[in-house]
Amino acid sequence: MHRLTPFKIAAFDLIILLKGFFIFYIFSCLEIKNTDIHNIIRIFFIAALAIFLLGIIDFLAPAYFRAAIGSGGDIDYRLGIPSVQSIFSHPGIFGWFMAVCATFSVAFFVILNKKQYLFFAILFTFGSMLSMRTKPVIGLSLAMFISFILMPKNRKIAYLFIIMSFVLLFAIFFGQKINLLFKDQMYTYMQSPYMIYSARNILYKTSFRIAYDYLPLGSGLGTFGGWISALYYSPVYSIYGLSSLFGLEENSSFFLMDTFWPYLIGQFGFSGLVIYILILIIFFIFLVKMIYRTDDNFIKAFVLGTILVLAEALPESIASPIFLASSYSYFIFAPIGIIYSVAKRDNVGLRDNH
Repeated sequence: MHRLTPFKIAAFDLIILLKGFFIFYIFSCLEIKNTDIHNIIRIFFIAALAIFLLGIIDFLAPAYFRAAIGSGGDIDYRLGIPSVQSIFSHPGIFGWFMAVCATFSVAFFVILNKKQYLFFAILFTFGSMLSMRTKPVIGLSLAMFISFILMPKNRKIAYLFIIMSFVLLFAIFFGQKINLLFKDQMYTYMQSPYMIYSARNILYKTSFRIAYDYLPLGSGLGTFGGWISALYYSPVYSIYGLSSLFGLEENSSFFLMDTFWPYLIGQFGFSGLVIYILILIIFFIFLVKMIYRTDDNFIKAFVLGTILVLAEALPESIASPIFLASSYSYFIFAPIGIIYSVAKRDNVGLRDNH
């Protein structure tokens, strides 16, 4: 409508925007058996343990490990601790992946009440903290809170005691480091006199300006805050004076894709923001209903784990394109599709029971 980008470029961005929903749809159409889900979980945990162990090697000898696997790049030390990335290209991805593993472990412990899942939850939470990123910690905290709300009432007191012990354990080993890390992030993005020059803050501020200037549907696909707008450098960055800022200039897309919500607000306006939030709420409501309508405890645990992964993604989305990037979106939308397939198969969760 605004003719800011060619139709072909807009179409590329549309594919990326809908990719997660395509994943959901594909998995929802599969005929998935309970044994298939058991096998998926088994393979997932074996792979997760291998990635965690490689992360420990990366923590102990980062230079040698990254040279051996050919990942290269500088080692990011935070508060004297190397930010672990294991086999991934960035510590943030490793931290998120460990958080996903931890949330599923918590879900299976809550529903099946088997101690080995509590051990896995502690193990993967430790791995997430080794990434030295705050987003996975916040995401895990939100996931723990939601799991407490959704768990059976007769186990809430015992679970609360376990959570408090869990927090105390990590506070002893990581409390000071995590506290300093949070303070550093808060100062950088909310208190520093230079926070107005932070690329992430600029993207958020500019996205609201774009949404207001291009009412009601934003500037359009491929114009702001995403990979396509960086690859085919959007004229919107020049219009709003961003093309001369560090990390936002043409041929330097280092920070252009560092968020999700500015992408949504700028390109699709406040209407698009509301619609996307409603979609996430619909997914969440469906999953919560599914917990109470299925009698299979293993499926119930898988559903709870999916809810917690979706909840963990919300804090992550503040500073990463978590609903757009392939590495993230499969682990968010594929489990929802699997659960929808199970709901269709068993005829539960898709209608109101009175």
